[in-house]
Amino acid sequence: MKKLDRIICVVFTLCLIISSIICPAIIMMTRKTYYQNQFEKIDTMPPENEYRKVYYIDGDFGKTASLSRSQFDEIITHITSFLKGEKESFTLILDDVIINGETVAKASIFGEEAVEHMVHIRELYNTVKTIAVIFAVILIVCGVYMYKRKALIRECIYKWSLGTVITIASAAVIFLLFVLIKDMTDGNGISSSSYLRKLWLYMHHLFFPFNSAKFGGSFFDDALTDILTIPFFMNTVGTIAINLLAITTAWLVSAKIIRRKK
Repeated sequence: MKKLDRIICVVFTLCLIISSIICPAIIMMTRKTYYQNQFEKIDTMPPENEYRKVYYIDGDFGKTASLSRSQFDEIITHITSFLKGEKESFTLILDDVIINGETVAKASIFGEEAVEHMVHIRELYNTVKTIAVIFAVILIVCGVYMYKRKALIRECIYKWSLGTVITIASAAVIFLLFVLIKDMTDGNGISSSSYLRKLWLYMHHLFFPFNSAKFGGSFFDDALTDILTIPFFMNTVGTIAINLLAITTAWLVSAKIIRRKK
């Protein structure tokens, strides 16, 4: 039974770590206030009665729009509604859009590549939601098991939980170093902006494993990529990392207290 106790500790910690990543990601992807706050933070959202230029309208290099704050709100609502399954298509038509200095009554904002890519993103979102439910069930089952055997499992709970955290943290550090070395060997030297772009590129291998078509279709020039920029996504990654660190630390502290408790 001691071997099973160790396995349960590892599985519980692993599921806790993954849940700490995917649960906030699910929430942020469909929360309008999160987009609004991030757009304010990275200076994407224009002030009232002002406009912000957005390039590659409808996926066209020659089309640049000046969008108002209310139009940005419409775009945010459209993105979150689509991900939640409330809209069938990601195609977005906005009224009275200023394109290349002229007002267009009905303007298509996103190009075909962006529309197709967001279908893949919604599939990923739905898959992650399913995974979150599965991991939640596993966490509960493992938690009940650990509680039932708390008198015996306290002997290994901290050691094996810590070992799991160290293993995953080491893998993450190796991944970050690999991206850094790859960025430097590509002739970019040490540049934070270049590194973040390269990091975002390689993270898509994790988003779409074993699917080169979806991976290749993730990079394009469109109004969508000019609105949802790399700083936006890197801020999101940072928020998730802080959440992960807090929950993991709290669990290790709890495991250490359980180990010492008589």
